[in-house]
Amino acid sequence: TGAGHIALANLGNVSTSGTIANSGGDVVLNVTGSLTNAAALSASGAVGLFGTGLTNTGSVTASGAITLDADTALLTNAGTVSASGAQVNLYGGVMNITGPVNNPTGAVVLNNTSGGLVTMGAGGSGFGLSNAELNNINAASLIFNASPITVDCAVNLNTVGAFTINATSMAIDNDFITLGTLDINCSG
Repeated sequence: TGAGHIALANLGNVSTSGTIANSGGDVVLNVTGSLTNAAALSASGAVGLFGTGLTNTGSVTASGAITLDADTALLTNAGTVSASGAQVNLYGGVMNITGPVNNPTGAVVLNNTSGGLVTMGAGGSGFGLSNAELNNINAASLIFNASPITVDCAVNLNTVGAFTINATSMAIDNDFITLGTLDINCSG
């Protein structure tokens, strides 16, 4: 528990548990190995979790921006991520989003750091996200920065207001439905 800036940096593999709370600022855990967060982590400022591989099974709550960054390795969110309007940023070479990511008045940004193929719907290969994983994200807007994308099964996204996809190319071979606006930007 703290009232200033709480930071851990340059450690190997790290696992957290219990409660990490900062009512007066940010919480940043930046490790050189893998990071496993099972703690109830909260901050009045921003939260940053950085590792070469990152698993969140706890809860992460912040008034400021939230960043979960697994570098080019696997990012797993089986816990709960909750923001109150400030941007939520998720980075990984592969993602497994089985727990809720909530930012109903702000943006959630997914960043594919692998540079490889992305599949959505079934999420069967490469950086894959299933329809269920996408619907674990509740946000005013969802922004997906990816490589070539293939929709490998139906997507019916009903938990975000606006969905923006930034990719080099996109193949939509199945139904792709969103309740909000859909903006697809392909640069390739």
